[in-house]
Amino acid sequence: MKENVIRTVKALVASYIASLILVLLMALIMYKLKLSESQTYLGIIAIYVISSALGGFLIAKSTQSKRLIRGIVMGVLYFAVLTFVSLIINKGIHASPSDIVKALAACMAGGAVGGIAG
Repeated sequence: MKENVIRTVKALVASYIASLILVLLMALIMYKLKLSESQTYLGIIAIYVISSALGGFLIAKSTQSKRLIRGIVMGVLYFAVLTFVSLIINKGIHASPSDIVKALAACMAGGAVGGIAG
């Protein structure tokens, strides 16, 4: 049990390191190309998918069982931590319910794809 928790935390940390790198890259692209709000939004969703997929892939590789389910759970955990930190920093929710659902779906889908690929 403890080993599974450690694997999950490692995969989650790797997801957030990937997010950090991708957000910095996105900021550079936004600066250079003057992206519109809708293009920026798509970039953020892509970052969620890629980061969740990485976490799903890593957890699936390390466990070799129930890969799809573990990938989806990794996507949900990624979203949960992201939401929790956002709640603390922003002192509340400032996104529409549809945006929240889209972000959760993107994280779950990314985790599922990563889990299957792992």
